[in-house]
Amino acid sequence: MGKSKTDFDVYELIKMVEAARTREDINNIFAFAAQSGKRISPVNDIWFTIAACIFAMGAFWLYGYAGAERYVNESGLVAMSFALGAAIWCGKTFIDYCLSFADIGPVLLRLDAMLDNQLFYTAAPSLQELDSRYSEFARGERKREIEYYVQGYTKSKLRYYVYQFRYEQTHKAQYKTLYSNRYRNGLILEGFTASDIQILASDQHASLKYTGVNYPISWSTESIKFNKHFKIYAADEMSVAKFLKPAVILAIEKFSKRFNKVNIEVDSKMRVCISFEMKDLLKVKASRRLRDLQSIKDSLKGKAALPLLDEVLSFAETLMSYTNNNFAGKR
Repeated sequence: MGKSKTDFDVYELIKMVEAARTREDINNIFAFAAQSGKRISPVNDIWFTIAACIFAMGAFWLYGYAGAERYVNESGLVAMSFALGAAIWCGKTFIDYCLSFADIGPVLLRLDAMLDNQLFYTAAPSLQELDSRYSEFARGERKREIEYYVQGYTKSKLRYYVYQFRYEQTHKAQYKTLYSNRYRNGLILEGFTASDIQILASDQHASLKYTGVNYPISWSTESIKFNKHFKIYAADEMSVAKFLKPAVILAIEKFSKRFNKVNIEVDSKMRVCISFEMKDLLKVKASRRLRDLQSIKDSLKGKAALPLLDEVLSFAETLMSYTNNNFAGKR
């Protein structure tokens, strides 16, 4: 039996959004919503809020009545507890609903922009493999996760990957431990010329240096400013000396003014990882307020740009060009 127009389940729609990977999937989502014959938005379930208010007022009325009469019998306690519990449940359900719906727009906008820019989701390497290549991923006391791993190609046909890494960080407070989610985004580019080099932001090198990949050589440039902001490690002095020419140092300093807590690592197979603290490098700014599915659909018209990713790619290609010149004749 099919669903009626009144029992449309927005969570079923959310599952479709999370599983979407192609343009056809996007079209199917809007077709599925159109078949419900209903305007899909958080306003549709505003009755949860109304019910929560009614139950809450009932609970407070019972409390006030009991206080005025100076007694609370067993029936009154049961009724008060039920009303308050129902108010909390309705309020939480509506909030969860709104938060779930709020994820639909950004996810669809990101997928649309990815497809416009020839980017595709692909399977991420295991964290154990990434740990063996880069110190960047040696973070998080409990939970660690690659939230997305996306493949693309540069104008020169070099393959690259964009990822979002989420980890849980602990904070010691008085009498308890607090946990918070932190996000790192980055780009992994194949075909670099240098290898076995780490340039780690000074405020995080201590924790990463001894938990991730460990290179024996500690290096300093002639730039006092650069040495203050970055710690450099490598497998051998000659490679890092060739890599960190003045033009490369200036490019890294310029890039680190735009992105926070930048790390640059090149593994033994000449794959560079450029990482920084950010949530969602592929985030697309909506052209209008995303109130419902129709406004989301309207925002998908035209080709979407990914300006932050373009900046990172431009920086990576700048490093590539300098490095190829510095290491000319190595291969």
